[in-house]
Amino acid sequence: MTPPRPWAGIVVVVLAVLGSGHAGARLTGKVITSGGPPVRRAHVVVAGPTTITTDADPEGVFHLEGLTQGTYVIAATKAGFIEAGPSVVGVVDVADQLDVTIVMTLGGAISGRVLDSLGSPLADTPVALRQSNAALSLLTTDDRGMFRFHTLRAGIYELVWSTNEKQTVTVVPGRTVDVELVSASTANVDSPATSTFPADPREDLQPLQARTVRGRITSAETGSPLSHVTVRLNGEASQRTETSESGRFVFRDVPDGRYSIVATAIPRYVGLSYGQKTPQDPSLPVVVAAGRQTPDADIELPETKVLAGRIVDEYGDPAPNVTVVLAQNGVAAGKTRLMPLSGGTVTDDLGEFRLGNVSPGTFFLMALSGPFASGNVLGGPVGPPSSGYGFALTFFPGTARPADAQPVRIDVRGVTPSIAFALVPSDMGKVSGRVIDRSGLPVSNANVLLLQLHNGDIRMIVPARTTVDADGFFSIDNVPVGSFVAQAIGRGGFARATVTVSPRETATVELTTAPPSAVRGRIVIEGAPDSSLLKKIAISAIPTDFVRGPAGVVQPMRVIKDDGTFEVSGLLGVNILRFDLPLPWTLVSMSSGGADITDRPIDSSAGDLDDLRVTFAPTASTVVCRVNDKNGQQLLKGFVLIFEQDPARWTYPSRYVRGLTADANGDFNTTALPPGRYLAVPFAAVPRPDWMNPDFLEKLRALGHSFAVDPSESIRVRLELR
Repeated sequence: MTPPRPWAGIVVVVLAVLGSGHAGARLTGKVITSGGPPVRRAHVVVAGPTTITTDADPEGVFHLEGLTQGTYVIAATKAGFIEAGPSVVGVVDVADQLDVTIVMTLGGAISGRVLDSLGSPLADTPVALRQSNAALSLLTTDDRGMFRFHTLRAGIYELVWSTNEKQTVTVVPGRTVDVELVSASTANVDSPATSTFPADPREDLQPLQARTVRGRITSAETGSPLSHVTVRLNGEASQRTETSESGRFVFRDVPDGRYSIVATAIPRYVGLSYGQKTPQDPSLPVVVAAGRQTPDADIELPETKVLAGRIVDEYGDPAPNVTVVLAQNGVAAGKTRLMPLSGGTVTDDLGEFRLGNVSPGTFFLMALSGPFASGNVLGGPVGPPSSGYGFALTFFPGTARPADAQPVRIDVRGVTPSIAFALVPSDMGKVSGRVIDRSGLPVSNANVLLLQLHNGDIRMIVPARTTVDADGFFSIDNVPVGSFVAQAIGRGGFARATVTVSPRETATVELTTAPPSAVRGRIVIEGAPDSSLLKKIAISAIPTDFVRGPAGVVQPMRVIKDDGTFEVSGLLGVNILRFDLPLPWTLVSMSSGGADITDRPIDSSAGDLDDLRVTFAPTASTVVCRVNDKNGQQLLKGFVLIFEQDPARWTYPSRYVRGLTADANGDFNTTALPPGRYLAVPFAAVPRPDWMNPDFLEKLRALGHSFAVDPSESIRVRLELR
């Protein structure tokens, strides 16, 4: 919910020039409450012949320099506070120092709930705040039907909701008015609901026909059937249906093949695939084959949860206008990184936040302010930028180091925890610079990203963004002190440079773009009857370094001719090129200048590569693993990690490391492993997101079952879960 624009403490200052040659006046001030305590980190704007902004420090003190002749308006703002009255100032020579005190007091607030005619809360209902026929702010209610307008001056306001229903509210500073708004409408009943009807006995009596897939969707919390849930069958053919009142679904006339089944009931329930308990779990395939009975594909859907909490500063005061987002560990460019999820919310004047529609799972909580609270990155609401004295990017339970962030676990059936933590204060600096091409000309259409570095690498994908002006210049204010990498992507290609931000200083950087590179060569398919297979080749560029290359995937252009010659263009940064063909064809090698570079990254800043030879050959190699538990019973679900015994083969993205999930028969299988000696280790579930991490693989050496892979053989491996 976005708060209305706050009213401010306002002071009028007149500066008279009595002489010439002065550099300008220095303005020092303090923002306090009517009782005397400081208003920490209030945002101060001095507007007149020149406009200067800053933030008050943790003691409420601010400093401004370089004011010239003229009349200025000084405005101090902070969510939850309004002006207490005018301050008295004098007329001074610009060579003097002017001291100003801005007095603020707590503003008023309206907190309320919207209910339907039956007394049920109405979520996602717009509520408008108006005064004297002027629109001030618009909010939508949360999952409880709740809303809150704050930072209000004394006066009479009008609330407008639903179908133009209205109510008048009188606001007094320093107090919250609680209201209950009743709508003539009823809550939305179109979302999937728990069925109160028993299962239709006729459905249970229907014999299971060939090429039919069926199942039942129930609530993970209660076990009750869920009706009106959308179910999709994806694979050789696609079908879509909805569950009946008894929660059942059926797909008929399904062609032979492997399929996934996905049930979605957003926003009330978490969407899952068959075999999953949470979205992080591996799914199970459904195999349809002639003469084979397909088992029921039942899915239990958990309800979405709400994560609520409070953010404070280092003094325990509420931290308003902070963007709060969830993140999860993910693997990108071969490293484990915190990846923000879409959406987010902004803390109110009490520092409180509420994130709805959260899936059960393990998350990390990030509190962002300043240029890093960007809607372009997170896809959700953002707070206003801060300046001067601010905060570092902060992770629960109150740390600026991603490595020290603690996870928040939201259980399928458990109670969602309430979260509270303090932001980490930080001095702020500025990053400015220019983007040019190799000829020294400005790049006028470049986007600039600034990402924080920890131990020389990007640990969380949370950039500050800006664009250059017509002369290639850019500036990012209010950056917490630390190490960063600045990246530019534009017409001239890609550029990057590391930069260190110091307190209240400007770090300057010049970014010289390198043009996109191209890779050219020839594709050879040994034993291919004709050139038609060339049309089935897929080419991808997998980034391996987010510091030397763009922090994301850039898809290249590709052209393959009938004689096997090809060109892959538009490459930026450092990438592994992957060429893929459907089985039984397998990539054998990629060579340049007589050297094998199959698993070697290509740095686009080195220029074009013109002699890449890509060779495919048919293979019959198949590895099938079967896992038993300690009691000798076959494990039908789980995870098997296969990796080459030579650590030199573990470079990302390795063709020699595979993670396998079970098929419908409980087998863990893979094809086209390169020849070599391997180890296999079974797990009850995926052990960690970065299971291909070399340090993790090294720890598993003593636990692995050893076997060899030959390109012409099929291998069966028996494993026991320890």
